[in-house]
Amino acid sequence: MEMWDWINQNSGGVQALGSVIAILIAVGVAWWSHRLDLCRSEEAQRKEDARALETVASIVINAMNLIQVAKENLCDVGETSIEGYFMKIHDESAFKNAGEALREVPIAQLPDFEVVKPVLEMRDLILKANELLVQIHRDYLTNEGDWREELKYFSKLHYRANKHTSTIEDAVRRVRDGD
Repeated sequence: MEMWDWINQNSGGVQALGSVIAILIAVGVAWWSHRLDLCRSEEAQRKEDARALETVASIVINAMNLIQVAKENLCDVGETSIEGYFMKIHDESAFKNAGEALREVPIAQLPDFEVVKPVLEMRDLILKANELLVQIHRDYLTNEGDWREELKYFSKLHYRANKHTSTIEDAVRRVRDGD
């Protein structure tokens, strides 16, 4: 009975201690709830950023595919496929549309700064690729200019475009995985 006697004699202290414990619990619950809300908000932002980057990556990959097909048909096979590529495969409007799509990417809103330069470079590369392909075809048909040297330059352009595409794909994976 000593404990009950002590509690009765110190009821104000016990009540104050209970109030402090209740306040600490309320603060802890509020803090935990806030942290949970922050985690949810960060996760939602990460998913939104990943979706935005995936959209940009799909535009870049489309442009890269145009360059890749041209390289495979012109640089990797050689002279025998040049005319066939330009007659059956090359679509100048596809290159222009890819360039336009890249120009419409909202650079200022990209969630990962590491993709800004590659996207800007891909804007230029897709247009340069088309101009170079038109020049190669013209030089090949007229025997003016050195279309073989231009093919070497196109290979270098392809390498740069591939490098930028890889950088963007890496950024998508990093943002999607939360790294």
